[in-house]
Amino acid sequence: MFDQIVNAITEYPYFGVALVFLLCGIGLPLPEEIGLLAAGYVCAKFPEHASLHWMMLWCAGSILAGDLVPFVLGRVFGVRLLRLRWLRYFVTKQRLAIFDRWFRRRGDLVIVIARFVAGLRVVAFFTAGTMKMPWRRFLLLDGLGIAVLVPTLTWLGYRGAGVIESAIATVQKVE
Repeated sequence: MFDQIVNAITEYPYFGVALVFLLCGIGLPLPEEIGLLAAGYVCAKFPEHASLHWMMLWCAGSILAGDLVPFVLGRVFGVRLLRLRWLRYFVTKQRLAIFDRWFRRRGDLVIVIARFVAGLRVVAFFTAGTMKMPWRRFLLLDGLGIAVLVPTLTWLGYRGAGVIESAIATVQKVE
């Protein structure tokens, strides 16, 4: 999977990451962390294709845009959207009920924590929209998490390119 992401990002570096993170925002079962590591790796291995600083900006912007998708869907359509069968795979009634209770008690904390837990983001951001969390608060809380996550993981992918290459080689030998 990492190879496929790297190939897409290498071919079209900035648009590739934007597409990956927008798809993650609508529920693609791919942790954003892998995409961020791959983005840093591409910057290290193909510096003529992508700059680390620009890549970080593109990653942050596209992650924020991807996070706005479930937030806006929750805000505009709310629970009515759960009538769509394909959406129920990502946002089940059980998850929504749990998040609803948790969100009523600790809404800000939910958004910040969800940024760091793959699989909870879509549900948490959809719930935030459904609960009519103010736009500014959502953007601030999500932006704080993005400001920590994006530079850290992209830089780790950049600095750990050699380790990533040896891990890929080892996995390919095992396969």
